[in-house]
Amino acid sequence: MKSAQRWPIHPIPVENEALSSWLYRVARCYQMDLEHLLVYEWGQGQLLDIDILPPIGFLELIAQRSGVALERLRLMTMSGWVPWLLDSLDPDPDSFDSYVHQMSVLFPHPKHQHRLIPRWRAWLPKQTLQRACPSCLNESVGHETFKLMWQFPLFISCPIHGCWLQSYIGDGQLSSWHQPDAALIREASGAIKTMDRRTEQALTCGQVDLPRRPVHAGIWFRLLRALIEELSMPIYISRLQSKDLARIWATCGHPVRAGKTRQYPFEMLDLTEQLQFLEASAVAMSMIENQEINARGSLATLFWPEPDQIVDAGHPLPEPSELTEKEIHYWRIVERSLAKTIDEARKNPVVAKALFTVLLFGRQDAKTIRTIRTHLTAFGIPAKWCHNKPNSYPL
Repeated sequence: MKSAQRWPIHPIPVENEALSSWLYRVARCYQMDLEHLLVYEWGQGQLLDIDILPPIGFLELIAQRSGVALERLRLMTMSGWVPWLLDSLDPDPDSFDSYVHQMSVLFPHPKHQHRLIPRWRAWLPKQTLQRACPSCLNESVGHETFKLMWQFPLFISCPIHGCWLQSYIGDGQLSSWHQPDAALIREASGAIKTMDRRTEQALTCGQVDLPRRPVHAGIWFRLLRALIEELSMPIYISRLQSKDLARIWATCGHPVRAGKTRQYPFEMLDLTEQLQFLEASAVAMSMIENQEINARGSLATLFWPEPDQIVDAGHPLPEPSELTEKEIHYWRIVERSLAKTIDEARKNPVVAKALFTVLLFGRQDAKTIRTIRTHLTAFGIPAKWCHNKPNSYPL
């Protein structure tokens, strides 16, 4: 292992980028491939699970070589998302029941059989997925970046562009798409977009705004995983909800339980089946919100719309007074300054983040953050430049 001298040049990591994607871009700065960079820095060219749990000391070395904060590097791997996304990266036979069976959405009192799955880890599939958003890559031609969460069955679509993530061929980087060019851009349904935006909000804001109240990110991921498990329930267990289950799967256009005759852990399924379960989860949430099914689980109320409330109409607001010429002059200066700032923010991430911070004005709630990001995106400012990620949130 080499001494930790600073790299003379290296690109800045992009928000939510996978560690392997960033190191690949670092290697390209020196006309190397990722394997050769790892051999030079670590003495090994093949680091399995580099985006899940890198070897002890590896992130510390890369932090010294690049000057990138160690905490930011951790968030480029799944190890940085413990315990939000998963309880632990160390397989525990009891972890399945403790993670999946603590919550319920569809069923009032589901009868679960105690299941020991020795090597089970939440959301980590049999092998990492090779998926990407075509629109995101089109916007970063020449310096393509791949997000960490694209490798895991958490998203169906890109929360920014609303199109399905597509599978690609390549060793960590895009070589070719599995599907022909004409089929690359596939618009996601409204239910899928809503669910994926909530998952993105959990990752960027630390909480999710549901119809009744916000919930912590850790609650959201366990809630989603519990719903997936309920959708895989056999009919003889679901009973009263069997018709609702059939309606959910029929609305998706997929066979019940994605065609599986036996109940397998979601993480052990093939990608096609995992996507069907995720789509069924999105449809189930939408049907609960629209009161199309009678969900009886303990947390189903989170998706219910707020009840109608009688509000005093109050008194009409007074008519606004005419602005003076001096006030009009100052407002024109403000408008010109704001227009100039927005124009600069479209091209400069530093200006974009500064504008985002000013607009927040001390507010840290997820709803305000999401609203401001939406408005700035409408002005053509990339959403990835508008972030204000907190350090931690208590469960």
